Amino acid sequence: MAIFKKHSLQLSELLRLIPEEVFVEIARNTQVDYYAKVLKGKMVFNMLFYAMLTIDKLGQRGLADVFSSPQFRLLFNVETDKETLSHSSVSERLSSLNVEFFAQVYEYILAAFSRLYPARSIAGLQLQRVDSSLVAETSNKLKEGMTCGNEYKKKKMVKYTLNYDGMYGTCTAVHTEEKYANESLALPENVKEHFKRTPDHALVYVFDRGQSSGKAFSEMKSNQGLLFVGRLMENRKLDVVKNFDLTLNRLFSVLSAFVRQIATRIFC
Repeated sequence: MAIFKKHSLQLSELLRLIPEEVFVEIARNTQVDYYAKVLKGKMVFNMLFYAMLTIDKLGQRGLADVFSSPQFRLLFNVETDKETLSHSSVSERLSSLNVEFFAQVYEYILAAFSRLYPARSIAGLQLQRVDSSLVAETSNKLKEGMTCGNEYKKKKMVKYTLNYDGMYGTCTAVHTEEKYANESLALPENVKEHFKRTPDHALVYVFDRGQSSGKAFSEMKSNQGLLFVGRLMENRKLDVVKNFDLTLNRLFSVLSAFVRQIATRIFC
């Protein structure tokens, strides 16, 4: 993967990787520009794209500043007499914009970039990192979300769960139901969903020690061919069903067999 870090691209080169006709077709399919006069789908995408590369903290005021920036207007050939935007206009547009537009643009980019790399390079991306994160920055604008034990329920949160193979996000989920505050539900669900999409792959899923459910591990293990590496929380509740005597030699044998199975998937 070190070879990818040596790549140097200009912003204009990145933009050319997405043809204009792709934006037009996706905008038509999703009707993202319905009733939009200034902040059309492509314009919002360009603003977000430019802002992520030039602004430390991305926000509505930052996007409004991007729109009025001479560099942005020149680079993206902005054809409108409107020179400034209020952050409330940005907020209103984001709240009503069809997010399916961005999903389809991302899928196009993912497919296009995948074709640019040789099969040998892609074959090395066999570790799927899986993790979740709770976000509350837009809690005052959320109609629904998790309270996560908040006593007065004034703050709502959204949980994002993502699979990442080292280059791309391969499976994402957005959770607002309270039950998904439990990582033992959100994370295994993402693993099984991605595995179901690509049952003939040679991937290994990796996640941190945030799991408290041995049952979830057992359910993942019941899927033939699904390999994962993770740890259960040490302070989880346990019900002892039966005791077994495990010698050191037996333990070493079991661990060796597991390591060989994982290594075969990764290196062979």
